[in-house]
Amino acid sequence: MISCQISYIPLGTEAINEQVEKVLAIIERSGATCEIGGMSTTLTGEREVIVRLISEILEFAERETTFILDVRLSNQCGLK
Repeated sequence: MISCQISYIPLGTEAINEQVEKVLAIIERSGATCEIGGMSTTLTGEREVIVRLISEILEFAERETTFILDVRLSNQCGLK
């Protein structure tokens, strides 16, 4: 199990909320446990699920717009 804090910031678009909602939909379909916050989303799950999810978000973001994707991974923080 790992935890992940992720923030997606679309650039070069006025449809910021729409872009963020699309990323949140990808996260919700992933099967990872998530806690959506105002500035970031915290995920927990098996390493393979989290890494695959980050890759899927990255592929989406590259197709859509320029962006910042801030990702922090931990095998300690947020895990019980």
